Amino acid sequence: MLVVDLMHEFELGIWKALFIHLIHILNAAEVGDVLVNELDRRYRMVPTFGSDTIRKFASNTSEMKRMAAHDFEDVLQCAILVFDGLLPEPHNKNVMALLFTCAYWHGLVKLHMHTDETLTLLDTVTECLGQRLRRFQLKTCAVFNTQELKKFDSDSCCFNTPCVMKTKDFQFADIQASCTQRLLEFNMQGELEHCTSKARFCRTDGKQFVKQMAGIEHCEAWIWHIRNLNNPSPLGTNIEEVVATTSDAHFHISKSQNFPENIMMFLSKHSEDPAVKDFLPKLKHFLLPKVKEILL
Repeated sequence: MLVVDLMHEFELGIWKALFIHLIHILNAAEVGDVLVNELDRRYRMVPTFGSDTIRKFASNTSEMKRMAAHDFEDVLQCAILVFDGLLPEPHNKNVMALLFTCAYWHGLVKLHMHTDETLTLLDTVTECLGQRLRRFQLKTCAVFNTQELKKFDSDSCCFNTPCVMKTKDFQFADIQASCTQRLLEFNMQGELEHCTSKARFCRTDGKQFVKQMAGIEHCEAWIWHIRNLNNPSPLGTNIEEVVATTSDAHFHISKSQNFPENIMMFLSKHSEDPAVKDFLPKLKHFLLPKVKEILL
């Protein structure tokens, strides 16, 4: 899991700012609130999904009243279908590409487990997100004379002075300086790691909890180390999956690929067995034609 605080940095930061400016553009593209009302109508038509994957949207999503981070996440996940066709071309194409890249980047960052491939892909998508944001600012934002939303502008007005609609530009520099440029450079505890400390705190007496929590962590580390020494195979290995079903069988092929065998450890463990003599060269000689046949 990545270290970046996704809720504050993206959902309540980058995406919220982008969503607000998209509403600015809808207000500037059409006289009145025609496009904004259509936006709210489309969000109201979106059905719920799962228990909390997509929740029911408010009647006026554009007003963003009492919206938490998970609400903005739902808005992003459904934004492509909702915004599609509201703006004329080529601005609609730019907005669709930007929304897709934002949703793609958001989905990659929220993965609970990453590999080298996903990190490389995330680095590429992060670069693409910056390019799409820059193109959105130069090609779309520059065309529309956007102004501050009424709800924000009225809050800043004094009681005795008339309200003047303020021009509101897209702040790409603030977004560019965000965590998206450096999220892959950190190696710290993630934002959800506090759950581990809370679970350990429940096992203390609440008085000398620092020393007791340190002892619990030390014991857990030793238990994990001893478990790996005594059982190098993955936990929960099914014996039937790794042992031949009958003694007459020349070989056994498992139905699952979840329990791999380290070939070097296997050869070292059975070095005195005549059956494994020249096993590795024979295996390579057997597999090479098969691999060439698949690739070529």
